[in-house]
Amino acid sequence: MPKTRRSFWENKFQENIERDLRQTKQLQEHGWNVIRIWECELEKSPDLSLEAVVKKIQEVI
Repeated sequence: MPKTRRSFWENKFQENIERDLRQTKQLQEHGWNVIRIWECELEKSPDLSLEAVVKKIQEVI
């Protein structure tokens, strides 16, 4: 969480989460398997991000 304009960022992050959930639901309704990885997660833990992708692929094959 950025240290300045904290309320702005909290609101922005919450809106992003809600948007992502709506988009995920729409994609799943159309038969897609969705893996959502935020840039901060990828930068912090690329191995865990890759693990999530591999796990999802294994689930669907």
